[in-house]
Amino acid sequence: MEDAEELFKPAIDFPTSSDSVLLYNGESSYSVQNETMNGTAEVRLDFIPSPRTHIYGTYNQVSAKGIFESILGSHDSSILQLSGHKVPGFKVGGEGSSTDNTLHIKWAPSSEPFQCEGTDKTQVSEVVFHLFNFPEFLDDLTMPTKNGNNDVPINVVNLEFDAWTIRIRSLPETPERVKRTKSDGGTQLTHIGQILRSDGATFSGSETNDILISLQYFLSFSCGEWCRPICPVGYDSDQNRVWQTCGSPEAKGSFVYSWFDYKHGDQLISLFPKFMRFWTGPDWRVALQEVIYWYLNANNSARGVDAGLILSLTALERLSYEYAVKYKKQLSHDGFDKLRASDKIRLFCASLNIPTHFPDQAEGLLRQSKVNGSQWDDAPHALTEIRNALVHPKKKERKNIQDIIFEAWNLSQWLLEMGLLAVCGYDYTYGNRLTVSRWTGAVERVPWNVEEEQR
Repeated sequence: MEDAEELFKPAIDFPTSSDSVLLYNGESSYSVQNETMNGTAEVRLDFIPSPRTHIYGTYNQVSAKGIFESILGSHDSSILQLSGHKVPGFKVGGEGSSTDNTLHIKWAPSSEPFQCEGTDKTQVSEVVFHLFNFPEFLDDLTMPTKNGNNDVPINVVNLEFDAWTIRIRSLPETPERVKRTKSDGGTQLTHIGQILRSDGATFSGSETNDILISLQYFLSFSCGEWCRPICPVGYDSDQNRVWQTCGSPEAKGSFVYSWFDYKHGDQLISLFPKFMRFWTGPDWRVALQEVIYWYLNANNSARGVDAGLILSLTALERLSYEYAVKYKKQLSHDGFDKLRASDKIRLFCASLNIPTHFPDQAEGLLRQSKVNGSQWDDAPHALTEIRNALVHPKKKERKNIQDIIFEAWNLSQWLLEMGLLAVCGYDYTYGNRLTVSRWTGAVERVPWNVEEEQR
């Protein structure tokens, strides 16, 4: 077995206590009006007040006019280039000295990630990326190592699809960093990843970006919140850095629920090739991006579970359409459009053996379905009726649902998680978010797998 000391290392040092970390430095130019200034620039990840990348450029032999225009003039047409790559953005700070003809610019990129080194055509043998606030998962592949005088485990999962291998590993500092973020908040490096071709072949920067985007959505769906692989660095066969993009991690919010149980890293291993089969297939990528985007926004309960319920049902209808109309061709677009919202979700769930009855954990929904003549037939019916009451409010209806909105939101998110897992053909275990007091490590079979075993 490979020793922990021989595993791949972070490509960038992210000290725990640092307010700003150097990500990259290289040649730079800054153009404003008709003058172009040359110099060098550093890309830094600033953590205060929240994680954000900035470019700090230093330019020499700048004319007094260039300094004046750069500091006080209009910057609508200003351009910053880093190692030959134009970085769209805007100036957020700067100072200059006419004494030594030096200009300092602080630049905020308008989008992330942005290219620092290499191009889409650059060939690499290995890429190392970084994950912040990723859960401290456990798996069978555990290697002991030292953190000071303490023995700590290094946990590794190998995700494989076709000829691709993605390895994600913890760090010696991961346990204490995860503990600190849970108690104090903040954003800290907890894991790193490695992208390889299992056949040993090189791959391009463009292929790397495609893999990174798929990982962003896969890992985010698994965590229940945005989790972006950041600051990937590509190496050639001689371990020279030849490719790099820069970006910032997502700022973390409150606790979130998710289907992924952190003590079962093998759930990631099982889902990944199935997820990738749909991600790389015709038509599904856009649908998965949209549905996961809505799922993640709905899953942030701090924004309001009533808004989350609306987003969750929007995602369920979108997923139902993609599966029933475009994938399985069970009915036409017009036929689907004529169905009630509850029937769209009911058809989708029935096709994949996802139960739609009220679960035992939804005591409030069960109770409400029996009073005041509500006559809710099942979960899709109840959820869409509650959604309608929120979107088209009537005072009486609003009063009847206030105490069950959390249950409705959580059930809608459960249905959405089950829908995404079932579409991908996942048939293993999961952590049931409906059991709010569930201990980490307590898992059960996905419901369609249980029904198949019983048959």
